[in-house]
Amino acid sequence: VSGMAGSFLLRSFALGLDALAPGTAVLSEEANLHGPRLLQILGGVLAHGGVELDREILSLGPDPDHQPMLEFSATQAALEAPFSAIRARHQLSAREAAEAAAAASGFLIQQFAEVLDPSVAFGIAVHGFVEGAKTVPGPAAQ
Repeated sequence: VSGMAGSFLLRSFALGLDALAPGTAVLSEEANLHGPRLLQILGGVLAHGGVELDREILSLGPDPDHQPMLEFSATQAALEAPFSAIRARHQLSAREAAEAAAAASGFLIQQFAEVLDPSVAFGIAVHGFVEGAKTVPGPAAQ
């Protein structure tokens, strides 16, 4: 879900992604400027839900025991159609869809807090935001 948030955010920048191969890294000032908004939304959802994050765990960086099971391109391919349908149904812009997916990431972290430590899940979500916002999505996404 967080990767899709980043992907929708990237598409909101109108960078002409059609000319780039899927999986290509895209570094943009827009991602640096607008990416933190996804973190604010995620943090706000968690705070509102009473989920406390452990700063010590957050400072450790990615947990090698809790890495995504799928590559970004596979996740994007699997989630693109249902996410796009939801986006269309609610008439969301790409930026609004990114923010909604960031909020959904927070709800999922809260829902599964007993299964995966919220601080570890937060780190995974942040990685997804960054990867999605800086990786050209596959053709179905464009």
